[in-house]
Amino acid sequence: MKFSRMALLALLSFLLCATPISLSQTAKSKRRARPKPKTDYSKPFETRCGVRYPSFDEFVKETQDYWFEISVSSSSKSLYNPTKVLCDEKGMLKVWIKAVEIDTSKRLSHSMTRFELNCRKDQMRVLSDTSYDKNGAVIRSETVRTPEWEEVIPDSVGETILNTVCRKPV
Repeated sequence: MKFSRMALLALLSFLLCATPISLSQTAKSKRRARPKPKTDYSKPFETRCGVRYPSFDEFVKETQDYWFEISVSSSSKSLYNPTKVLCDEKGMLKVWIKAVEIDTSKRLSHSMTRFELNCRKDQMRVLSDTSYDKNGAVIRSETVRTPEWEEVIPDSVGETILNTVCRKPV
């Protein structure tokens, strides 16, 4: 049997075009739609930085712009805002802690300290610290050039910050 070049090209073109159509049609007929698994928002979960939440609802509640009191001493109280927390690509948390002076007669009103936390290793380091007067003017500002990781001291404000921000059980 002798075919012309045009006939061979037409046959080849037909086979190449027809095959994917017939394969995709049979694949569609055999494929079943799988239901997507439902997410249980009441179960505990952990973020990539190791922050533990009892439920997704608890996580959503913390997305409001609100400063939570986490510790009180004779001279100041420490506050933390969950919306000011950043989880970087290495799995470290960066968080702002606001320390408000209790004695209103002092020049210092409050300070903002930027911490970096390693929730999995119970370590922290100070990245920067800025102090403000009663009018909101900066009194002092310092950025730590080479911050070093430190173990958290038990029963300290640092441990309270780590346990609160990382959601560690106490």
